[in-house]
Amino acid sequence: HRRCDDAIIEYCNDLCYQGTLIPKRGKAPRPDLHVMHLPALGYARVPGREERPTSGSVCNSIEASAVARWIADNRAALESFYVGQVIEDIVAVITPYRAQKSSIARELAALDLPAAITVGTVHALQGAERPVVLFSPANSHHAENKYLFWNGQPNLLNVVVSRAKDSFLVFSDMSMFAPSMATPAGMLGKLLLKADDNEISVDVTAALQAALGRA
Repeated sequence: HRRCDDAIIEYCNDLCYQGTLIPKRGKAPRPDLHVMHLPALGYARVPGREERPTSGSVCNSIEASAVARWIADNRAALESFYVGQVIEDIVAVITPYRAQKSSIARELAALDLPAAITVGTVHALQGAERPVVLFSPANSHHAENKYLFWNGQPNLLNVVVSRAKDSFLVFSDMSMFAPSMATPAGMLGKLLLKADDNEISVDVTAALQAALGRA
């Protein structure tokens, strides 16, 4: 496997391939820490709450706002690091739910970010990739079922994570990623939470105020 940073494909290797993949990429280049913190596998702890605006779909407005705000706050650093690429070529956002896709798109527009940024369910990046992929599960600790469709079988998270070439970032309250849970998300949580420097910062207060202001 040559596309993803070795730390990213380690997860897919453990999840689906029983260690048979041979990572060949090595570690992807990283921005200097004084510019930005961009781990291979990272997470932002966002205290959002899931909502169910329509039957079968979920959104999380605080989480959506945090995703958009992180992209806006880091756009200049990302475009400087990935010389010659614009933000829509660098980042993509994946979520399991159409309602959350719409919520994230609204938040991006509110911050005057390009409409060309890919936001969608896993099918939006099927067969494609970006240097940086953000994942917004939308479900929170209020979820009635920890074995949701995206977390019950390994296929979906395998595809989602492997779309990221350099960095895969989760925006969540992290309840679905408890390492003690025998789920694909729990396996991912073991890697995300094993090092303190995997955590990235996001202005949660601003995200909360923005989400409440548009509620």
